Amino acid sequence: MDLAAAARRSEAFTVVDFEALPEILRALGGYVDDKEGNLIRISHAELMQPPDTIRVEYEGRDGRIYLEDLPRSTIADNAMRMYKIRMQNRPNPAWHH
Repeated sequence: MDLAAAARRSEAFTVVDFEALPEILRALGGYVDDKEGNLIRISHAELMQPPDTIRVEYEGRDGRIYLEDLPRSTIADNAMRMYKIRMQNRPNPAWHH
C-alpha cells in the first residue's frame, strides 16, 4: 500500500489546500512531534479567544500537560513547510529505471 500511495503522489501535480482538515491535523501532529510530546486533544471552538485558533493539548517529555492556542495561519505555514520537506525527500521516479 505504501508503494502504491507513493506512486499516486508522484504521478501528477496536485493542488494542496494547507488549510484543509487533513493538512491541519498533519501539521499539528508534526508540531507536537517537534516538541517530543504525546498528543492528548485538539479542539476548536468558534468562541475561542483569540478567534481562528486551534487548541492543542499534549504531554511533554517532562510529563507536564501543555495547552497551546495556535493561529490557523501558523498551522497552515507549518503544513506548507512539512509539505516542502516531503517533496524534497520523495524519491525521483526517474531514478527507478
